[in-house]
Amino acid sequence: MGDHSQYIESLPLFVSGTLDDAQRRALENHLTHCSACRSEVALWRQVAYQVADANRNLDAPSIAVERALAEIRGRRKNIVWRAFELVRAQVPLVRGEMWPSSAAVMAIGVIIATIVKEVTILQMLAPMVAAASVAVIYGPENDPALELTLATATSPWKILLARLTIVFGYNLVLALAASGGMLLFLPANLVASLIVGWFGPMTFLCAAALVLALWVNTGNAIAVTYVAWLAQFLPGQEIATDFRLGGMSLFIAFLNAYRQFWSSPPVLVALAVGLVVIAGWLGGRQGQRLTRAA
Repeated sequence: MGDHSQYIESLPLFVSGTLDDAQRRALENHLTHCSACRSEVALWRQVAYQVADANRNLDAPSIAVERALAEIRGRRKNIVWRAFELVRAQVPLVRGEMWPSSAAVMAIGVIIATIVKEVTILQMLAPMVAAASVAVIYGPENDPALELTLATATSPWKILLARLTIVFGYNLVLALAASGGMLLFLPANLVASLIVGWFGPMTFLCAAALVLALWVNTGNAIAVTYVAWLAQFLPGQEIATDFRLGGMSLFIAFLNAYRQFWSSPPVLVALAVGLVVIAGWLGGRQGQRLTRAA
């Protein structure tokens, strides 16, 4: 049978696979000629199997499951609540004049569009108002207390995203209310077309204005986005005639393609999402520079 006294205490470790290589090889060699130790190994393996089987069949107490679920729900609720708190905290930090000025300009647009019965005015105005508002939501030139805000534990890109949500949401509500005013002389289906007509451009123009404001400055951002947006309203045929370019000129073809771009909401919204990601990166870098400078 052989002397197995030096190995007997190592058998449980052998079964559990926790012996080092040298000990395992020595014990395996011993087992080849020790039937008593082989019997002990078989016994320990049976015990290990029964313990593992019992663990698999063990039901967690209902109270433990309920606590785990409550904790998961609590974490989800906390995430939503923290997001809400961040947005609410940023509302007072948005430039105060933005709120009445955006509403006033939109109201004037509704009045003019109603008088002349021309919805193009509102479709042209809504993206411009929103873009100008978004261009002034972030940066030292728009928020003198930004360095103090960045001294908190909140990431700069989260602050930027919270302010974007506030201002874009506000202008979206204004534009929807203004479009609703068009029901005075337009059927509901045409009002829906009007909303589709400005929503894509508004989303893209706001994102572009935000990126440009972070990249260059607010004034240039507004100027560039306005020029890019208004260029589509150029009277292509008249310009081509004045310059004797002909009816099928390259200029008219380009202008038609440019107008088509602004009439493609899915493309505009997709590009806007990409620009918002870039804006978050630029805002984060700007916030890091300000924090280091402070």
